[in-house]
Amino acid sequence: MKKLICALALLYTAFAGAAAPPRIDNGPVPTRTIRNWHLKETWRAGPEGEGYLFGRIADVVRDKAGQIYVLDYQQQETYVFDPSGKLVQVLGRKGEGPGETTMASNLLVGPDHFGLLNRFPAEVVRLDSAGDPVGSVSLHFPDQQDSFLGCWYGRYRHGKVVVGFTDSRFDGKIKSTHDYLAGCAPDGSLGPIYVDFGEGNPRESRDGVADEGVFYEPLAGRWDLDERGRVWIAPYRDQYLLQVRDDSGAVEMEVTRAYGRPTRTEAELRRARASFEHRWSRTDLPVKIADHAPCVEKLWIMENPWGSEVWVQPGNALQSPEPGVMIRYDVFSLDGAFTHQVDIVGDAD
Repeated sequence: MKKLICALALLYTAFAGAAAPPRIDNGPVPTRTIRNWHLKETWRAGPEGEGYLFGRIADVVRDKAGQIYVLDYQQQETYVFDPSGKLVQVLGRKGEGPGETTMASNLLVGPDHFGLLNRFPAEVVRLDSAGDPVGSVSLHFPDQQDSFLGCWYGRYRHGKVVVGFTDSRFDGKIKSTHDYLAGCAPDGSLGPIYVDFGEGNPRESRDGVADEGVFYEPLAGRWDLDERGRVWIAPYRDQYLLQVRDDSGAVEMEVTRAYGRPTRTEAELRRARASFEHRWSRTDLPVKIADHAPCVEKLWIMENPWGSEVWVQPGNALQSPEPGVMIRYDVFSLDGAFTHQVDIVGDAD
């Protein structure tokens, strides 16, 4: 009898472990109101007598004190502005020496912490408040020495660093690629793994055609880290589905919203084609553009004075029916409720 009870307990545990995560299915409209946010210029930074000129801006971060950090990928310099728009200092520079970077594309800014996430080699370069180098760490798997890592995206929030990267293996030429989203310890070791995208890459061409309809990068602006230490990510191109993952990589919750995947307008098709052709301009492959945009174009956590929210730019964000609205965002609570939409109103493109 005792053995039977133990066996039943193990069977119950197995079924419980395999249970689907909670799923929050939202309707097509928010439960509350549509907010109207009107753009108003507060300050601008530019070349007019200021002694500097931006190249390509790769990342912008605002710290708790209101300072704005602007990373120029072309110059490999970070411009720091105070809340009034006054240039405070310039951090970092291009090079291969201490405190220098060649391909920094993300800022890791926090209390008493300024780091640059370099793509190749994959490393975090740290500077102090005066801009002096305080060390760098190479990103690595603790138990693997033959990995060649390229780190494309990163976040630093609430004392935690999470990075999106590609692990490439070589055998004379590229043998395989593997994409991950993982935590990053202070010594550069990677783990835990939040999302393992597996071997192979949907970014590659299919059957000799660069098909925008299968080209999808969840790591490219479609994930973020909330104050509870969870990762939010939109893993699929053709589903309006947000996954919330804990430190073990387990899906803690799934969030959906009824969404009709509207057909792209002619203007949207032109923009998509121009962007995609530019990406594939170094090849002779023909380009195919999908009739529908990805369901989720961008995702990030907005930490407001009234509480944190999940902001989503859907595929139809530019198709607002209201005159004067530049773009419309969907807003979710950290519990997965579709609470608001936000219309950004302003005289700009």
